[in-house]
Amino acid sequence: MRRSQFLTWSELKVGILVTVGLAVFLVAFFTLGGRAGVFADKYTLYTLMPGVSGLQKGAPVRLAGVGVGSVRAVQFIDAGNRDSLNQRLLTAYGDSLRDRAVIIEFDVNRSVQDKVTRSSRIKIGTVGLLGDKYLDIEVGDPRQPVLQEADIVLNDAPIDYEGLIARAAEGVEELVGSLEGTRQLIASVNTGEGTLGRLIHDPQLYEEWLSLSQRGSSLLEKAQTGDGTLPALLNDPQLYDQLVATTTDLQTLTTSIREGEGTLGKMVRDPELYDRLVQTVRQGEQLIAEMHEGEGTVARLIRDPTLYERIDKFVVDSQELMTDIQENPRKYINLKVF
Repeated sequence: MRRSQFLTWSELKVGILVTVGLAVFLVAFFTLGGRAGVFADKYTLYTLMPGVSGLQKGAPVRLAGVGVGSVRAVQFIDAGNRDSLNQRLLTAYGDSLRDRAVIIEFDVNRSVQDKVTRSSRIKIGTVGLLGDKYLDIEVGDPRQPVLQEADIVLNDAPIDYEGLIARAAEGVEELVGSLEGTRQLIASVNTGEGTLGRLIHDPQLYEEWLSLSQRGSSLLEKAQTGDGTLPALLNDPQLYDQLVATTTDLQTLTTSIREGEGTLGKMVRDPELYDRLVQTVRQGEQLIAEMHEGEGTVARLIRDPTLYERIDKFVVDSQELMTDIQENPRKYINLKVF
């Protein structure tokens, strides 16, 4: 017959400690798991990006800064899936796949599903300047359709912090170069090199500048108090009054012309006078045309070369006759005295 065994106090204490430890572990596990969302109901979404800037599997997913999930997978888009993904983007957002080369699969707590809509956008954020990467989702417009299982969230292009730092480094290098150039310029000025250096260090140039300033001051003083044309223009009140009177007369003359007074005013304002001038010009043009094309005396004087030759011959003969009369007056003048 089998005898019953009794537990010792030491064995009992070990059992109690093990049971308490297991209970604490289970409580902590479920508590921390609940806080981390391990046991929360989730659904899967996707996003497509040209690059992920170092985003890794397991990275947190945040909605307006609040943790709501994690990244499940980051992989390149297969060539066979590009057409189907492109068609899904066109159907959902009217956008093409373009240069997107990476697909990101991530889980989101279903408790916030109503806040992730068709208008939501996703981007890659960074903890600090060069810290860990995470996915950040914008809260969408509640009037837009809510995204469902396996839907695609349209993304914003990730910020290339490495490129920004590289460009900033280039800018710092250029700034250092500019400062070095400025330092060299200041050094050359301090040693008296160049125009600016001579202006600062050359006492003769300073004295010439001082002399020029003194002469200018003297000239201004003479212009204000002395004699001559310039002081008169500046100081003579009578000349000012004359200028004012001349300006007033010009304004009066301009006003009278605009109002059609006087001959000049009529020439400016009178349409009948304009018509007469136009008619006179037309008659002059007609007269000139008749002189060129007509048959009158003037037209013949202009167009008939024979008449021109006759007149020219008459003038030449007249000149020869006058010359002969002056040289031989007795030949033409014969006076007899009784």
